[in-house]
Amino acid sequence: MPEIATRTTAGVYRIEDLVGLVSQGRLRVPEFQRNFRWDRRDVLSLFDSIQKGYPVGSLLLWRRRAEAAEVSLGELHIEAPEVTEAMWVVDGQQRITAIANAVTQQAYDASERFRIDFDLSKRAFVLGGGEDDLRVPLPTLFDLRQLLEWAQARPDASEYIGEINNVAVRLRDFSVPASIVDESDEETLREIFDRTNNAGRKLRRAEVFHALFSERSDDGMTIQAIADDLANTGFGTIDGDTVLHAILARRHADFSRDLRQEFAEERGASLDVASDESREEAFQGGHEALRRAIAFLQERAGVPHITLLPYKYLLVTLARFFAHFPDPLERNSDLLVRWFWRAALAPTIFSGSATAMGRGFASRVNPQSESGSVQELLALVPDDFLFIKPNVNQFRTNTAATKVMLCAMYEHGPRRFSDGEVIEPLSLAESLDGAETAHGIISDVVPRGRIQAPVLAAGVGGRFILTEEDVAVEEARTVLARTASLFIDADMIASSHFVSGGASLALLERRFDDFLVLRRDAIAASVTKFLEARMGLNLPANAPLAEYDLDDLDDLDDPGFDVG
Repeated sequence: MPEIATRTTAGVYRIEDLVGLVSQGRLRVPEFQRNFRWDRRDVLSLFDSIQKGYPVGSLLLWRRRAEAAEVSLGELHIEAPEVTEAMWVVDGQQRITAIANAVTQQAYDASERFRIDFDLSKRAFVLGGGEDDLRVPLPTLFDLRQLLEWAQARPDASEYIGEINNVAVRLRDFSVPASIVDESDEETLREIFDRTNNAGRKLRRAEVFHALFSERSDDGMTIQAIADDLANTGFGTIDGDTVLHAILARRHADFSRDLRQEFAEERGASLDVASDESREEAFQGGHEALRRAIAFLQERAGVPHITLLPYKYLLVTLARFFAHFPDPLERNSDLLVRWFWRAALAPTIFSGSATAMGRGFASRVNPQSESGSVQELLALVPDDFLFIKPNVNQFRTNTAATKVMLCAMYEHGPRRFSDGEVIEPLSLAESLDGAETAHGIISDVVPRGRIQAPVLAAGVGGRFILTEEDVAVEEARTVLARTASLFIDADMIASSHFVSGGASLALLERRFDDFLVLRRDAIAASVTKFLEARMGLNLPANAPLAEYDLDDLDDLDDPGFDVG
C-alpha cells in the first residue's frame, strides 16, 4: 500500500486565490462530488466563521493534469482550458463551492442559497436579498471597485467605511490550509478516497465507488442514472448507496465489502457472477434486478413507494434474489411475500446495524437454488418468531412501523376528497416526488389543540392520506362529517379513510377524542388483516410442487403438503 504522507505538501490558499483558481478553470471537482448539499444557512455559517476568524477546516487537493472541459461548480459554469497541473478537490468541495459562488454576482443572482449580505448595523453576515441600505451584498464586498461605488451611492454608510474595509480585507485574505498530493498512481488515489471516507465527514459509499471507477467507462451508466430511470416506475428515487448495494449484492452477498478491488481479477473467484464481468455488465445486471424487485414490491407485496418501504436492506435482498431468479415460480413468489412482511416485523434477527441485517438476509440467497433460497429466508422468520407489530398509538413517518401502517392504509384504497376517485399510484408518486418520507402526504384532519388525550394525538387515528391535488383539510373534515351535499359519495369517501358512520357522527358533534378512538381501532383492524394475509403464519410453507419427485407418491399423502 502506498504511503500518502511521503507524497504530500502543505499549502495555504487565501479566499481570493481559491476564487481565482475556480474562475481560471484550474480548480476542478471530480464527477462524484459535483452535488452541492449545503443549504443557505450552511453557507451563512461558513462566512460567519470566516468573519470571526474561526478555523473552517483544511482542504485535500490532488494535483494532476486536466482536459479542457466545461466545469460546473454550483451556479458557476466555466469553459476551462486544458491544464497541466490542475487542483482536484478530494475533500473540501462544499466549502469551495460555497465560497466561490457566494462572492460571485452571477451565483448571487441565480440562487438564494448563495445570497449572503453583510449587515453593517449588526456587524454580521446575514441571509441576503433585503433592501436595507446598510446591507452589503457579498459579491460587492469582495470586489473593491464595486464596494467603492456602493459606498459612494449611500451617504448613510459613510460612518461604516472603516468597518466595511476591515471586513473586505479579512474576507479576501482569509487563509485555508491545504494538503496537496502530487501523485498520478491510481492505487494512491484509491487510498486517498478510502482515508477521506473514514475520517471526518464520511463520503457516501456510492460516491467513493463512483470516484474509483467512473473514469473507466464511457457508456454513460452511473448510479445516479440508474436511480433516475427507476424513478420512472413510480416507486420514487432510490438513494445512491442502496442502488450500489443492490449492484454489489447481485455479485456477492456481502455488499458492504471493500470497494477498492471490486473489479480486480483476484475478486472474480469469490463472485456469484462471471469472474470477468465488467463494470458495465455489473451495472446493467443490478439495474434490471432492481427493476424486477420494485415490480414485485408494487404488484405483489403491497409497497407502492419507497417512502413506505420498511427497510431498504429488504430491497437489496430482493434485488439479489431477482438478479439470479428473474422469473421465479408462482409459489416461490407467494412465499417471498411472506418472507418480506415477516422480515419487516423482525428487525432484530442479526445483531448489529441495518447493514448486518441486509448481509444476513442476502447470504441466504443461493444463486444455485431458487426454492432453496426462499426456504432459507423463511427459516429465519418462522411462525413462532416474536414479531414486533406496529403500535397504532405511535405515528412517525420515518419509522418502519408507521410505513407498515401506511401500506395497509393505502391498500384500503383511500379516495380523494376533491372528486371521490381512488388515489392511484401515479398520483401518490407525484405527490411524493423527491421526498425521503411520506410526511408530505399526511395531514391531521382533527386540530391537535382539540384533542384531550395525548396518546390519541400521537397516534394514527387523526392521520389521513391527502395528495397535493386534493382539497384543503377543512373541506376534508366536512366530507368526513357527511355534511356536504356537493359530495354525493361522501359515505364512500369516508369509508375509504376508515371513517364509519359512528365516527362521522362523533366528528360532526365535535367529539374529537371519540372520533380518533373509532378510527384508530378501524385502522388497527385493517393493519392486522393486511399483515395476516401476507405473512401466512401457520400456513404450509413447502416448496413448489415442481421441486418434488412426483414418482414418490408418499409426499402427496402428507396432510401438510400444499400444492398451491
